[in-house]
Amino acid sequence: MLIIPLDRLVPHPDNANRMTSGDRAKLMAHVRETGRYPAIIVRPHPDPNRDGDYQVLDGHHRLEVLRELGYERANCEVWDVTDDQATLLLLTLNRLRGEDDPEKRGALIQRLAQKQDVRDLLDRLPDPPARVEKLLDLHAGAPAVRKPPRLEAMPHAITFFLTGAQRNRLLSKLKKIDRDRSVALVHALDLDRDAAEIAAQEGGETDG
Repeated sequence: MLIIPLDRLVPHPDNANRMTSGDRAKLMAHVRETGRYPAIIVRPHPDPNRDGDYQVLDGHHRLEVLRELGYERANCEVWDVTDDQATLLLLTLNRLRGEDDPEKRGALIQRLAQKQDVRDLLDRLPDPPARVEKLLDLHAGAPAVRKPPRLEAMPHAITFFLTGAQRNRLLSKLKKIDRDRSVALVHALDLDRDAAEIAAQEGGETDG
């Protein structure tokens, strides 16, 4: 690893790699915030008239960002390669990156999302927002299975018969208690008291 002045680093004229403005902005934000970046890969410049200079093989965008941020030097790896090898590296270094396992990448994003705002992550990650959301959903997994309520705690339907006049009087009384007829009926019949309280009261009445 060498620390080389930026004015000694020369972009390769045949570099074909391009970065979107959005990704470039994220790269700049990362370097500005952390000061860290992968080393720029260079070779001694092949032009004998440029002795002491280095030609960039990988890291052209990092070099541009460092210059814009006011850096004077960069961390570099120097590779001694021929012109043909340099051309091959230009074609492969930006492609041979492998692919992330979606579930593991989602787990990493989820870990960060628990500590910082997802909107901040979207400004830093190279993934499009829709992909980040999909990765988070993938890692979230299946929702927890809720335990079903006990049978006695579930509502039951009760049918009873009234005359028209009785029905009207009942509805009138229930309406005064609550708009929800079921809730009003429970209150009217004192059915929402705790079972233990009712048993204790009934026991006291029996003793008396």
